Amino acid sequence: MYLKPLFKTILNSKHNIQWVYYTSAKKFLYLAPTNKIFKKEFLTNIYKKEFWTEAIPSNNPGIELILTKLYDDAAGKGYLTTLSLPIMNNEKFMGVLSIDIGLKTLNSMMEKDDLVGSIYLVNQDNEILASNKEFEINSVLKRGNSTFELSIFDDTIKLVYIENIEEKIITILKTSIFQILLLIFILFIIYMLCYLLILNKKVENLANKDSLTSLLNRRAMRIESKKLLSIANRYNHFTSLLLLDIDFFKDVNDTYGHHIGDLTIKEIAKILSRNSRESDLISRYGGEEFLIMLSNSNKESAYTLAERIRKEISLISIENTDLKITVSIGCTEYKKKESLDSFIKRADLLLYKAKDQGRNQTVKA
Repeated sequence: MYLKPLFKTILNSKHNIQWVYYTSAKKFLYLAPTNKIFKKEFLTNIYKKEFWTEAIPSNNPGIELILTKLYDDAAGKGYLTTLSLPIMNNEKFMGVLSIDIGLKTLNSMMEKDDLVGSIYLVNQDNEILASNKEFEINSVLKRGNSTFELSIFDDTIKLVYIENIEEKIITILKTSIFQILLLIFILFIIYMLCYLLILNKKVENLANKDSLTSLLNRRAMRIESKKLLSIANRYNHFTSLLLLDIDFFKDVNDTYGHHIGDLTIKEIAKILSRNSRESDLISRYGGEEFLIMLSNSNKESAYTLAERIRKEISLISIENTDLKITVSIGCTEYKKKESLDSFIKRADLLLYKAKDQGRNQTVKA
């Protein structure tokens, strides 16, 4: 699992990080460093916890880093606070990456005899997370007349100093600057680890998607198609293929320019996405060629879909043009144990047959 190296790095950081885990939107939990399987009752309870409920997009539309209130860990790790970051893939919510930090870590950085005044680390609800003074768990900070604040992570966390004499503010900064910077550094490292995980997913997404339409590119389509055909062979599922090509597309570019050509391709991509299921695979397979692999669909249902798509494309209206866009489609059904190349070649021959017969039609076999 690609999360293991990241989780191992965080756990080995020696900053009293108690738990690192990934909670999936698909109802499973990966807890580092174990591969433990959790009971259904335990998972049901997990999805009610603050680290999940406050981080999910419905409660966190900005997809921001969330810091929970202090709580007593049920597994005996003491009082913890949790940093949670929603993980998105192509605007789809995948799950939540969470890191539990012990209260001892936060307090040990502030409980120094040479600190002057009162220092508090508070969350966005002004609840105290750590201090050089005694405090009750989840108590709210009451600010004094003289207050100095340092915002961390866009007000997710604040470092607050309270003192009545302005000169002592300078003293506290001088005597505790190392502890403050160390605390900020630890939080920054955790934030960067989460950011790198997201960046890795974005790079992976860019490598698999066509830049103009956001559909699967040719390379990604072949990889995912082989997986789908493997399932079809194993469970005897019907699988069908539609290969579409825009009629006279060169004339579109030559007459109206590549800008209109790109708009045409985008509009067709929208129609294909709108008429397909989540289980189907859609790709821009070539310049003006699209491929759709339909899971659990026989040739007849695939033909019905192809005709619906073809008719809808013929109604496309491109801005400032009188273009009439049509497509030719080859439609065929998978033969068990057939190779992907053979499957696509049969659809390609049917596509060219549709071209030879006058275009703007679907030919099935």
